[in-house]
Parts: sequence; structure tokens; C-alpha cells
Amino acid sequence: EVERERYRQARKKKEEREARKKEARQLEMLFGPKDPLDHDDPLLPYRQYYEQAQHSVQALIHIRREWDMYLVPEGTIGATTVPTGWVVPSEPSSEGWAGRLKENLE
Repeated sequence: EVERERYRQARKKKEEREARKKEARQLEMLFGPKDPLDHDDPLLPYRQYYEQAQHSVQALIHIRREWDMYLVPEGTIGATTVPTGWVVPSEPSSEGWAGRLKENLE
């Protein structure tokens, strides 16, 4: 009985660990690696801008307001609302883009 409980707990911990790893891989695929960027990386200013919200409530509110200004009421002519779920990307528009995507998946 005790052995069975230990096995169940070990299996549960392993499943939780695997779930965290899977989530980390998904987040990296969607948002890029968490590795620090070089000072000359063109994405550095963007990452710094958005990461400031992790350290300042005022920055979070500012960034959120910037995003929220794109929300519009339903029925606004010529406008769309923010999607309620994931937006599945279309097929790559060029061979170069397809090759880059393949590199990132490997």
C-alpha cells in the first residue's frame, strides 16, 4: 500500500515536470528564448520595453493601455476585435520564410 502510494506520487511529479517542460517549449516557440540578447541585437529594445512591465505596475498599465486602444466595440464598421483564441498562422509566404521556420523547429 505504501509502495503503491510512493509510485503514484513519483509518477505525478514526473507528469508535472514534463508538463512544465512542454509549456516552456511552447512559450519559447511563441515568444522566443529567454536568453539575454546581445547589446547589438535589433530585438533588444523591444524586449526591454515589454519586460519593464514585469518590474513596474505603471509600465504594465502603460503598455496595457497602448494595446487596449486597439479594442473596438463589436459592430464597429471596418474594424475587428481581438481574437478570443490562438490565431493559427497561414502557410509561409516564401521559401526563405519557410526555411527560417524549419530552422526554429529543429
